[in-house]
Amino acid sequence: MLMQRPHPNYPPLLPRAALLGPLRPYPIAWRNEITDRLQAGRGIPISRAFLALCNLNLLEYAPLEDRNHIQRSLQNSTDQQITALSQSLTLALREFLTIGGRINSSLAASTVGAPTPPIGNQGSTFSPLAGNRTTRSATAAQQARHRDNECCILSHIPGPQVANIFPFSPGLGPCSLHETKPHIFSLLTYLAGPTAVDNLTNYLLQVTTGQEGYGHTQVNRLENLLCLNRGYHEDFGHGFFVLEPAGDPLAGLDPNGRLSEYEVRFSWVPQYRSRLPVPGDDESQHVLEDDHEAHRDDAGEDEYYQLQGEGDWDLAQVLDPGVPMEEERDPTLFGRVISRTPGIRLGLRIRGRQTPVRVETGFTFNLTTPDPVDYPLPHPDLLSLHAALMRVARAAGATAIEEDEFFSSDEEELEQGKDGRSTDEHLSYPLRRFLEGMLSPENHREDF
Repeated sequence: MLMQRPHPNYPPLLPRAALLGPLRPYPIAWRNEITDRLQAGRGIPISRAFLALCNLNLLEYAPLEDRNHIQRSLQNSTDQQITALSQSLTLALREFLTIGGRINSSLAASTVGAPTPPIGNQGSTFSPLAGNRTTRSATAAQQARHRDNECCILSHIPGPQVANIFPFSPGLGPCSLHETKPHIFSLLTYLAGPTAVDNLTNYLLQVTTGQEGYGHTQVNRLENLLCLNRGYHEDFGHGFFVLEPAGDPLAGLDPNGRLSEYEVRFSWVPQYRSRLPVPGDDESQHVLEDDHEAHRDDAGEDEYYQLQGEGDWDLAQVLDPGVPMEEERDPTLFGRVISRTPGIRLGLRIRGRQTPVRVETGFTFNLTTPDPVDYPLPHPDLLSLHAALMRVARAAGATAIEEDEFFSSDEEELEQGKDGRSTDEHLSYPLRRFLEGMLSPENHREDF
């Protein structure tokens, strides 16, 4: 199908086939080669994040040059670099879950997202969203609420928060994603290929310098925002559910590049279970579910987030990522219910409410806008990329970073330099050196 010419609001960020097909594993030859190295007795430690990404990614749909680039990078990596990459992917998933699902109540009413302080003892360089220093976030949030009729797009309940689909900004000044968030850069590169990372950077993360002397990215543009109630905002950011476009909405752009409506599909995303036998597994699963049901009103979700630890997995191979849990048996999904109360629209106003319906996996609904020019819809490719990242995170059993792992004070945020990098140097020096060697800009199209 021929697609209309690209439009600034909706340039293709992913290969079109990536929106139509499932996540795929790396070629079997690659995974066999990595597995042979892991089983050669050299004791190369890897993580569930590395195992999950090797089996769930978008690289099959990427250009041939990108696939060859990733293949060379993996083949030419030393044992230490494989371990460093594995650690980097784990940190990246935790960062994504934390910032994507973290709510700052004092800012929620007027800003798009929570500030992003640095992570203690991990060395990831977080920067506050550029828009939080001006009224830019508040303006974008107001526009997003107007577009979404002042309601949560899922429940149709008024008074939503505004969520970023892709929550990261490279920070202030002319800094690249590779410089300020090397873990995220690495994760995206191995997930979708360098071309997709370039496209995302050009679309959301280019920094232009304003009169204040620091730059702003486009991370708060309307195409990267959607309205969700507080609880659903957190669940969306933590990957408990995803919203994926049905088909390729960009194929339906009108001749002027406008997108007035498209269909999205809701899915719960269960965690994965190892195929290794775990003593007492069935019994412990039922006990955990019963305990969760008894205490779900007064216990935090983190208490039940991971059913299996790293030790329950065979991490001397990348051929078997485990199997998805049944939704009803996943303790992190147990008791989660989303109800949708469609409004009865008369003209431009909602006059009443229909009977609520339960939103379950496979439920579809349309995203609409009253004005596709001034209030553009979320970019479908951003929803697809978010869904891919969340599926990898859930397969890896990744968890958001605990609150006490943050440096969260405003003073510490303001200590960051104008180039967007923190004055603290917490990143492990060997890990930083490995990442710099593997992901250096001059080797962006060559071996890392």
